[in-house]
Amino acid sequence: MLISDAPKYGNDDDYADKLVTDAYDIYVDEIAKYPNTRYGRGPIGGIRYSGTSSISANVGQGRGTLATPDGRNAGTPLAEGCSPSHNMDKNGPTSVLKSVSKLPTDEIV
Repeated sequence: MLISDAPKYGNDDDYADKLVTDAYDIYVDEIAKYPNTRYGRGPIGGIRYSGTSSISANVGQGRGTLATPDGRNAGTPLAEGCSPSHNMDKNGPTSVLKSVSKLPTDEIV
């Protein structure tokens, strides 16, 4: 299968969306292993929350990131927050919302 023909997150494709939710589950589980010390000033054992909001950092972070397997070129912006990668959503905004709704939003900020 050519990379351009591979299913992409953001198109309400169950296969692609499952890959993303699996990655989020791994991310959330890994973050939860580390206690929050509130920058060294607070009690150990606090909760560390996982987040998906890159605000505008996706542009700067993309400049230093090599090409990714989804077809994104090196040096181009990363996806904004939990949105699909740029120009990868082909089935309209409703499909994007359906893909995003599959994320474990009870575990991420």
